[in-house]
Amino acid sequence: MNGHHGQFGEINLPAGWSTEFQFTMVKSGTEEEGTLDSLVFTILDLDQGTHGETESVTLGGFTDVALQADTQIRRFDHPDGRATFMASKKGTYSDNPTDALEMTHVQKNKISLLEVQKHNILVRTYVSD
Repeated sequence: MNGHHGQFGEINLPAGWSTEFQFTMVKSGTEEEGTLDSLVFTILDLDQGTHGETESVTLGGFTDVALQADTQIRRFDHPDGRATFMASKKGTYSDNPTDALEMTHVQKNKISLLEVQKHNILVRTYVSD
């Protein structure tokens, strides 16, 4: 299902698929491209499936990253300035967060917070077999 889960937008892919998204800021009520001084782009619930599938997200254009001290996400930096954030532990649909203010310790350990300043964001998502 793609759409939303609780308070969050949701993008799901079958195992072995990948896709790219470009998020562009536009001025409210228009199609005119705009910029923000900064924003925090949050990736939630990166985990592994029951059959060995591993979720990952590769993106660039960020200026800072925040991960929990005991995060379940591995970070791999690329020479072009992008980074891949990859799940390292299994999860289930029942441990997906639904409320930003009521998250468990496990849910917080599957989050990447990325600060983006005056850029568009190019995100490539991938679910391995």
